Amino acid sequence: MALALHLIIFDEDFERARKEIAIAEQTSPNDSGVFWYRASLDSRQGRWQESTKNLESAAILEPRTPKLLLDLETSYLALRRFRQAEQTHDRLMEVKPDDPGLKVLKAYLFTFGEKADLKNYLTVFGTVPGSSEDRVDIVSSRIYATIFARDWTKAKEILNHSRNEEFVSMDYIGQATIPRGCLEIWLARLQGEISAAETEFAVARDQLSRKVDKNPERPDLFSALGIVDAALGRKEQAIQEAKRATEMFPISKNAELGPGLVANLAIVYAWTNEPELAFQELTIAVNTPNAILYGQLKLDPAWDPLQKDPRFEKLLAGLAPRD
Repeated sequence: MALALHLIIFDEDFERARKEIAIAEQTSPNDSGVFWYRASLDSRQGRWQESTKNLESAAILEPRTPKLLLDLETSYLALRRFRQAEQTHDRLMEVKPDDPGLKVLKAYLFTFGEKADLKNYLTVFGTVPGSSEDRVDIVSSRIYATIFARDWTKAKEILNHSRNEEFVSMDYIGQATIPRGCLEIWLARLQGEISAAETEFAVARDQLSRKVDKNPERPDLFSALGIVDAALGRKEQAIQEAKRATEMFPISKNAELGPGLVANLAIVYAWTNEPELAFQELTIAVNTPNAILYGQLKLDPAWDPLQKDPRFEKLLAGLAPRD
């Protein structure tokens, strides 16, 4: 059942998935997998309340399954139920006590993301064992933390000292990995130095483009390429790529990844001098579950072109902590 249902849900055949789950529920009503797949179907369609209830039921039956706990945490976060999300993350850390990436992720979500406390978020990287500090997810997070702090020199230093040739993409999906040169492009753009190494940047951009060509079903890669092209001043290409990503996974069909793709499109519009379109997409992202956290909007320099507009402050206030 598991593989078949996964493929059905992934292919967005929601009606068929619902029927298959109903059949499974009749034969195995206390199977955690039934609750889990109901939750997957619910979250894909943006029914986060229902998804959370099903995941809570599944987690009672499987209290130490890491992926299940991570899904439950994501569902709580989508509903901005931060304390329950944090408690679930603590349970996940108990299951995987030797994974330093979980400690970094906790600080990112609940220190930086929820509260925009960048100073304390940066301190978590000092607790990472030397054997793990160059792990791709951890080093990528550290680079982006220094970018949020606008410490360009430190960001370059970390990037140059890393042995990785690919890093987690600088966007609101965080699933794709991109060539190191693409991260250098973004750093240069943020500092207004984009013309300093055009040939080198073109090579990095083409590396990512080839990766997109080999994976045409991956909207996260199209979206990442759109951000890179926006940084390089390739306006039409950037918009086309980022829009294509949102069309591949629209929020109406994929409420898990769709909101992040919309946020990426807003970045592309912001960096290609289309503020009206940027605010149109950013407003959707801010008001849709599972898209942007307060710290991300407040401190990510990707939003610099929009920050002086009063509409930005209004959107930021809508994400601000309530307690």
